[in-house]
Amino acid sequence: MVLWFKAQKPYQVGICSLLISAKKGNNITTAYQVAQKLMGIQFNFIVKVLILSLSISLVIKYASPSLPPIPATSGNALIAVLTPAIILAIALLWRFWKFRQHPVE
Repeated sequence: MVLWFKAQKPYQVGICSLLISAKKGNNITTAYQVAQKLMGIQFNFIVKVLILSLSISLVIKYASPSLPPIPATSGNALIAVLTPAIILAIALLWRFWKFRQHPVE
């Protein structure tokens, strides 16, 4: 049996929060119900990513011809390659900083 509880804080949502040890007042559910909940969360996320990807591709296809061309220089290539990594590093450092301020109890 798997124990289920309603997440009290946003950072408690996930597999770890679904498989927490028993405390008084928790509802007991089956592993199948937990799997169904996780699949619903993952399915919604995948649909949102697909919609975002579709909208970005449509903007690139129809709006890019009206924009001025970007020159093919090494500086522009460096910006295009490093920007996603820098954004991801900032996001992960921000999450690490937030976790250090409010650790999961």
